[in-house]
Amino acid sequence: MSSRTTTTISTVVATTTKLSLSTMPPCRWQQPELSIGPRCQSLDVLGVYKCWSLKDKSPAHLVWNKVYKAIITLVEDQFEHLDARDSDLVVEMFMIGRKARTSSPTVLFSCESKSCRRKVIELVQKNSILACHPGISMAECSRLPRLLAFGEGLEMPILPPGVYVNGPLRSCGIDVLISGSHDKSPRKATIGGLVCVDDDYYGLTCAHAFSEAKEPDASGDRDLEFAFYGPDDPDDSSDGENDSVGMTSQGKKGLGQNSPLPPSTDSISTDQDPPPTNPREISDTNEFTKPVLLGTLFAKTAPGLSFDWALVKIEHPDFLIPHTTSSNLDLDIMVNKISSRGRVLCPKHIAHPLADARVLVCTGSIDGTYEGTLSTVASFMKAPGSEKFQEMWTVRCPDGSFCKLAT
Repeated sequence: MSSRTTTTISTVVATTTKLSLSTMPPCRWQQPELSIGPRCQSLDVLGVYKCWSLKDKSPAHLVWNKVYKAIITLVEDQFEHLDARDSDLVVEMFMIGRKARTSSPTVLFSCESKSCRRKVIELVQKNSILACHPGISMAECSRLPRLLAFGEGLEMPILPPGVYVNGPLRSCGIDVLISGSHDKSPRKATIGGLVCVDDDYYGLTCAHAFSEAKEPDASGDRDLEFAFYGPDDPDDSSDGENDSVGMTSQGKKGLGQNSPLPPSTDSISTDQDPPPTNPREISDTNEFTKPVLLGTLFAKTAPGLSFDWALVKIEHPDFLIPHTTSSNLDLDIMVNKISSRGRVLCPKHIAHPLADARVLVCTGSIDGTYEGTLSTVASFMKAPGSEKFQEMWTVRCPDGSFCKLAT
């Protein structure tokens, strides 16, 4: 009698789910507290999100130093495809999140043009520049730093073309008014120092102050747009602490879902930071009652270059002979001396290497020196009409406003 054994093999076919950016969970940045620098109070307009600068030589700062050259080079190489010629574009990295302990390093692309922001951020994603750095986020924002020359218009009479001051020059860092045409109000600018070439004196300032500015957006921050790249918020660990802080459709936002953000409930003055006193304004336009022609534009960088300097030739006779008692130009200005805390300071050389440090800000034709903190974290700005980025280092003021030092 024989026996038979029958074996039935059951084959299970596993279904495969193709992972995409929208299905992959965001990778959490580890130990964010090691990279948290000073709070960026000026970016509290991001609603439920808070923003911190990167700490010098922190893990996030080291990653930024590895990737920013590739990002900037890529954007410059593909510039003609980005709809960015007539727009400012700023690229920088911050720690952004609802709370410091859940924040992540975020490459922030800021531009008023939504099309430009989207194309840039998608270009970086397509080229996998951040693929080797898990936990790094990307975000886009419509808010830009406001340049002094392109700020609010001055209530001033129309002036002939030239560079103007009012009265004696009393400190290094000279407030000036720049008039470029007979039909527009002058702009504010600053001469940061004087140079002498063949017995002629020139003031050094920025080239963009002599360029035509587009009309400012009247909507201001009320129409601010901000979004992380992708449909998921990298900081989705809300434990209810922030549920009452504007958690509407802005709670989790992906690229392409931009909408105006509500104002932040955490303003510049917080429980930890007492409201700053109101220091004297850095540029008081009311002082310019009788503008005097200081000089004219001598030279400036050509459009499209990555530099932004201009030379103003000093032509008024009262500002040309500092060794006479009739001169309005103090000798201290000629050697760029400043007074602070009862001491006279004179710069001797350019500091290398760059380091996080307290700095003094000379605030123009008013008496006083203000204190700020220089950050070593580079940011990059492309001006309208230019195809190249300018590398910048930020001086941040304590408590959201420059504090005047005791003299």
